[in-house]
Amino acid sequence: MDFETIVIGSSPVSLMNAFMRHQAGEHVKIVERDTEIGGVWKTGIAFGIAGVETTPHFFLPDPAGYAALRQILPHEYESFGSPAYMHIIGSPSLGTRKVPLNDSFEFHSSILATTYLDAVQKSRWRRSKRYAKAMIRLMAKSPFRPATTQPIYPVGGMASWLKSMERHASHLGITIEKHRTIVSVRETSDGVEIIDAEGKRDSARRLVLSGRTLLDQIELQNGTFDLEPIEIESHHYSLAIKNQAPSGLVHYLGHPKLFLVNDVTRFAPAQFEEQYPGHRLIVARTVYRSGPKPTGAEVVEALKETEYLSNAAISNAENHWHLRQRFLSRNCLRALQNRMPTKVSVLSTADLDIVGAAARMMLAKP
Repeated sequence: MDFETIVIGSSPVSLMNAFMRHQAGEHVKIVERDTEIGGVWKTGIAFGIAGVETTPHFFLPDPAGYAALRQILPHEYESFGSPAYMHIIGSPSLGTRKVPLNDSFEFHSSILATTYLDAVQKSRWRRSKRYAKAMIRLMAKSPFRPATTQPIYPVGGMASWLKSMERHASHLGITIEKHRTIVSVRETSDGVEIIDAEGKRDSARRLVLSGRTLLDQIELQNGTFDLEPIEIESHHYSLAIKNQAPSGLVHYLGHPKLFLVNDVTRFAPAQFEEQYPGHRLIVARTVYRSGPKPTGAEVVEALKETEYLSNAAISNAENHWHLRQRFLSRNCLRALQNRMPTKVSVLSTADLDIVGAAARMMLAKP
């Protein structure tokens, strides 16, 4: 047996799981298909400059999650400092409102209630209707509010954070193999075997998969396993904006052209200020569903409509990054875990809930 645990993927939650397993005495290996760790939380190239935060990120306010984050993923964190809120637009359940991200209770209640009840309005998830309405009533009527928590962010931004995580893994003696695509998993009598695109094999007692795992084949000892791949697309825009005051981070619900936007000027490489003196570096993400994708100009206009950008703001440079992802559905991953409960673990993650995942993982102690 080569390892006790192999973790496929290097998102922050995958790294957390690997670090905690190492602390429990396991021999752990992380396998990442890209050339850099981080999953979708990586930095990218924009305007010909490497290390730009091309995807908006934030860490939801949660004291327990922040404590877990600092313990599992050691790094310096600081108050986000800029305004951060969720902008709900035209929700059938909550109308149009802005929810500050410094109140974890109101934020989580809003996003859950809006997501569930709006889905119910569209004839989906009907069984969630009672739960969603209860969340809204609780939000509106409950006098209870926990102490507010200011959002935090890694000092130096995402690029600094991920380099720190890689150094920490090396310090712990955790092997990270990058640019290695796992295409097949085979169940063995005492564990699992992974096979990459080049035919290289590794074996372990346990395999840890994330919600972004994609495999071509799974071979079980007692039969075949049907795969259920799904695909999503998102478009990311980096904008060099003139005549704009510093802005914060906004998560949009209900806007067809906006999903996340963040002002990451303070984390921009020095080359950005050299090329665009006096400009703000704004990054925005939209999830592409159907029809023509938004242009950079349309994204700028949408940001003005929601008053994120001032009417005087001018976009002097735009960079577009298209992310297309294929991965196994949650149902498929759950079924795999149920078929091999002692040999496969599936991380329960959401792109926007790194902090919540940290808190849950500390409680579960894998």
